[in-house]
Amino acid sequence: MHDPRVDLYKRELLKWNERINLIGPEARANLDDHINEALAAAEILKPAGEVLDFGSGGGLPAIPMAIVSPEARFHLVEADQKKWAFLKHIARACELNAVVYGDRLARAVTRFPSAIRFSLVTSRAVGNPEEWVPALEAALGPGAHTPLYVLSWIVSVAAGLGIVFGGILLMPAITSLVASFFVDEIADHVEREHYPTEPPGVALPFALATHQGIKTALLTILVYLIALPFVFMAGLGFIAFFIATAWLLGREYFQLAAMRFRSPEEARTMRRDNAATIFTAGLFIAAFVSIPVVNLATPLFGMAFMVHMHKRLSGPDAANLKLLSA
Repeated sequence: MHDPRVDLYKRELLKWNERINLIGPEARANLDDHINEALAAAEILKPAGEVLDFGSGGGLPAIPMAIVSPEARFHLVEADQKKWAFLKHIARACELNAVVYGDRLARAVTRFPSAIRFSLVTSRAVGNPEEWVPALEAALGPGAHTPLYVLSWIVSVAAGLGIVFGGILLMPAITSLVASFFVDEIADHVEREHYPTEPPGVALPFALATHQGIKTALLTILVYLIALPFVFMAGLGFIAFFIATAWLLGREYFQLAAMRFRSPEEARTMRRDNAATIFTAGLFIAAFVSIPVVNLATPLFGMAFMVHMHKRLSGPDAANLKLLSA
């Protein structure tokens, strides 16, 4: 059901943006997409408990997420006093369960209750994680996760380097590498939400997940180099890259989903035995990754999709899968 407070937020954001710089031209032109991405993220991550968003600016993604997440209390940190005033205003207008801090993160941290533990941290292109993670270490709960920030940080670096064309071609490789670090969180959410009577999978060891991500990223680059000559042939270039992307991403995300329940060799065997079905599923992920801006959420979409696919292919024995030891 659509929440009318989302429309209220959009109206107020555009109205205030006429007087103060809350969002840039790109964000304004694609505001509906940015709002929908935040709502989609909330649907997947299911924010609950204490949630931190810093560098909140015009309220993306925090305000839309807070609107549809009644079980969470959001803590918004924004140093710019004009943007802070807008956030205070919209939090009141939308009757959100939110606290707004008009300060920098380093100082705001000292004002947090000593017992607070954040289950989720979000932000958009604000600094380097190496700079702010230590400051929040004591306030992060055992299940805390920051996938939205990781994605937005990588995109900000890519934009700063001006590699738009290369970013489009290498997006599948980048998302495969990024996915290996936090897709277990996504898979765990999907499994517990949609398959509550079945035992959840076991998170992959960090070394194994990293090895899988690096291997797939390198394979992606190799396949794209082979397909590159087709770019100069009208029509064939798009088809070649699309097919290659479908094969690569279908292969990667299914492997990650299956290895939560099976050994790497068993996962590869299952992938080969169901190659046609997995390739078809990969076509949907390839279509998703081809959409600018939206494709930043490819790891979220791809992993959630392949968790369902693995359960479907496992059939009635899904509830009895032998779990990997941690």
